[in-house]
Amino acid sequence: MTDDTFWNYIDLLDWSKEENDAIIAPLVHRLRIAGAKDIIAFEATMTDKLRLLDTFDHASRWLDDDGEVSSVDQFLYACAAVVANGEAVFSSVLFDPALFPDDVTFEPLLEVAELAYR
Repeated sequence: MTDDTFWNYIDLLDWSKEENDAIIAPLVHRLRIAGAKDIIAFEATMTDKLRLLDTFDHASRWLDDDGEVSSVDQFLYACAAVVANGEAVFSSVLFDPALFPDDVTFEPLLEVAELAYR
């Protein structure tokens, strides 16, 4: 999947909604219509984006007193929030880890492909 296609899918998230299911619904629907090939490609591209954020510098705000990530799950959900907020936010945070949020998460993005495939 091209970056443009991936970010076009991400742009379908409806941030005017309050419930997580409603936020991701347009993206899930569009992927479901597109079919298995796009669902798999979306998941793979999202995973690549999440891995790019999985660095010590990006995790530095999530470290406890022992230098370990205080919550691996919460850090992953914060990475998902960065991706869910679109290409501009992702690029900014990728190149400036100081911009990485320490109080925003979006776990539902991780469920999109599975929901679309079902």
